[in-house]
Amino acid sequence: MSAKNKTKENLNILQMKEYCELKKASNLAKEKLLNNLEEELALLKTEKLSLKTVSQNKVNLKQLTEESNMFSQHLGLKMTKVKGGWLQFVFTLIDVNKPDSCYFFSLKVDSSKKYIVADYQPEIKDMDHLVEKLNSTNNLKAFVHAVRRRFVSSTKNN
Repeated sequence: MSAKNKTKENLNILQMKEYCELKKASNLAKEKLLNNLEEELALLKTEKLSLKTVSQNKVNLKQLTEESNMFSQHLGLKMTKVKGGWLQFVFTLIDVNKPDSCYFFSLKVDSSKKYIVADYQPEIKDMDHLVEKLNSTNNLKAFVHAVRRRFVSSTKNN
C-alpha cells in the first residue's frame, strides 16, 4: 500500500472517529434533553393534578356554602368554629313564640377521636346518652337532629 493510500485511509479513520464522537455527543445531548423533558412532563402532570384538586375544592366549598345557607335559612342552624378546636352549633327557629332565641351546643373531637360536647343551652337531661350514641355510631347528622328535637321539646315543656 502506498503512502498516499495510507494517508487517505488514516484520514478516513480519523473522520470516522470524529463522526463517532459527534454522534456520541449528539446522543448524550438528546438523552439529556429527553431526561429534561420527562422531568418537565412529570412536573406538568403534578401541576395539572394540583389544579384539578383546587378546582374540585372550589366546587366543594361552593356546595358546602350553599348547604350551610340552606341550614341557616330553613332550620335556623349556624355552625361556627371557636377557640380550642370547638365547633359551635347555634339554632334559632326552635321556639315558634320566640324564633330569634338561640339554642346552642359546642362539639369537639378529642385526641382519641371521641366526640365531646360542652357548653350547651338549654339543659338537655340525656346529653351524655346522646354523646355516647354519637361516639358509637359516628352519625353526626342523627346527633344534631336529636339535639334539635330536645331543644324543640324543651320549649313545649315551658
